[in-house]
Amino acid sequence: MAEFARTGTAVIAQTGRDDVDRVRAAAARAGARAVVEAFFDDVGAAYAASDLVVARAGATTLAEIALVARPAVLVPYPHATEGHQLKNAQAFERAGAAVVVADCDLTAAVLSANAAALLGDADRLAGMARAAGGLARPDAADRVARAVLALARASRGRAGGEVAAP
Repeated sequence: MAEFARTGTAVIAQTGRDDVDRVRAAAARAGARAVVEAFFDDVGAAYAASDLVVARAGATTLAEIALVARPAVLVPYPHATEGHQLKNAQAFERAGAAVVVADCDLTAAVLSANAAALLGDADRLAGMARAAGGLARPDAADRVARAVLALARASRGRAGGEVAAP
């Protein structure tokens, strides 16, 4: 937090229950402008208020980041099954939507340097936001439902039955 306090960068942090008090105290000690919550009921509002997201790289988090078209620094959870968070993060990085920092390389200085470089380059930030938005699939649930129904119809058609659309 001290690095962000020195640059005047405001921070919105979701910590989970176990770390909220510790992170709030660290922000206060550093004099950082920070909103620290265990969880956000309206995570969309937190994303909307952000110029840059720092997050793990789970599928739901990346779907949210894409939907709100925010550039990101992604720190994949290193113990995720079959390295799926690293693969997710690399896909966002290849698309130009994120910078990936390995968990083992993450320090306050590394995070601060990445954030400062990105926040100091409005054109790059805007390009990353566009790239993130291009990865969004807001109609994903509808597309999956249609595909399932099409498969069900094809399967029932072979069996002589019919499937009604919802």
